[in-house]
Amino acid sequence: MSATHLELAVKDGGESCKSKGLRAGCEQQPRPLAAWLAVLDTEGEPKWLANARRNASTAFAQVGLPTRKNEEWRYSEPRIRGLESASFNVTTTAAIPAGINLTDLGIPMLGGRTMVFVDGDFVPSLSSPLADGVQLLPLAGALADDSLQARLSLTGGQETGFDLLNTALFKDGVLVDVPKNVDVSEVFHLIFVNRIPGMATHPRVLVRLGANSRLHLIESRVCTADESLSNSVTQLQVGPGATLHHVATLEGSGNSRQLEHIAVSVAADGRFRSNLTVIGSSESESEGPSALVRVDLDVDLVGEGAECTLEGLYLGAANDHIDCHTRIDHRVPYCTSRQLYKGILAGKAKAVFNGKVLVHVDAQHSQAQQSNKNLLLSEGALVNTKPQLEIWADDVQCAHGATVGRLDEDALFYMQSRGLPKTEARKLLRVAFANEICSGVRSNPMRAHLEEVLASWLSRVDASLAVTP
Repeated sequence: MSATHLELAVKDGGESCKSKGLRAGCEQQPRPLAAWLAVLDTEGEPKWLANARRNASTAFAQVGLPTRKNEEWRYSEPRIRGLESASFNVTTTAAIPAGINLTDLGIPMLGGRTMVFVDGDFVPSLSSPLADGVQLLPLAGALADDSLQARLSLTGGQETGFDLLNTALFKDGVLVDVPKNVDVSEVFHLIFVNRIPGMATHPRVLVRLGANSRLHLIESRVCTADESLSNSVTQLQVGPGATLHHVATLEGSGNSRQLEHIAVSVAADGRFRSNLTVIGSSESESEGPSALVRVDLDVDLVGEGAECTLEGLYLGAANDHIDCHTRIDHRVPYCTSRQLYKGILAGKAKAVFNGKVLVHVDAQHSQAQQSNKNLLLSEGALVNTKPQLEIWADDVQCAHGATVGRLDEDALFYMQSRGLPKTEARKLLRVAFANEICSGVRSNPMRAHLEEVLASWLSRVDASLAVTP
């Protein structure tokens, strides 16, 4: 591990081993997360980073992981219960297979600049050359820069136990720094793969856009390993007049747990657009626990004229649990936010949408629209939806709403009356329901990939469920 140094006591003889120079087999000794914190060694790191890790470790000891007493986590809590005592590896010396094929893992090759991380480690051989004029580099190599200190803290200081774990244990990630007035023509694609069962990874992504700059950033996170944990934090800072289009896909597997916190700050006249796709399992016959995938997306509109558009699609089957939480703070006047999240659920999958828009007292002339729509493909599927508006200003235009249901029988009848078989009509209506989100992805290869993923997922779910909504 290039950024986090962990010293582990070895039972037979009291010897120790350190991250990169682990004694053979030492990295194969799983430990509870709190135990990794207890043996944290920050020797050789910048003083500010060592302090940040120690402070996070101390805070985690007091806060712990979220419980049912935390309203925002009441539905996720059963899937994270016992996680503190569960044992994980946080590093590995296992070699990456030669010629690993990312496309076999369902990751599209988009051109542009690519950075690949496998089981938490940066893989130069799978990555593109770094960009000229724009900082795009592994975070571990940039930590000596003291200017990162302020950017490592989450907005508002409202870190959960998972955020604190990330700060204490992250070993690598990505730093993207776009200077002012730079329009980045290439797509930046960040790829994170978890393939070893029992691994816990804590990647950190820091992105800053200078004034009047533009960037198209895509994150692909894929887990193929059971009993694994991916605990990611992504921090995005959009400068005055800058534009950031952020596309993120998270795909779970088996009983893996994927958690991502995306924290965004948008300055005056800045534009932020988010397209999120969350995929649990594609099978629906499993009786045991399936994937947990949770995304918290927090957007701070801190400058007049700032705008954000959040679009999301979540797909769950089997016993998957998918949790999508958004929070948008309108802190100043003349800001605009738009949200549209859609879900399709089958089997006994459960999903949560909890979206909150908070218009602060000085944020006059705010405009906020929020909508959540859900399509259930089986009797056992369940959605808990909670769109929220909290308004402390009096001159605003705000609206929100949510729907949960099945396919429109009138639309089905109309399509059948035009000669389409019922199965084909159902398929077209489902695809149309989801493609409203996919169509917002501006990268043609990425949009085509998401449409293929959607069609494949629906086909597998239909085959295993014989769905008749």
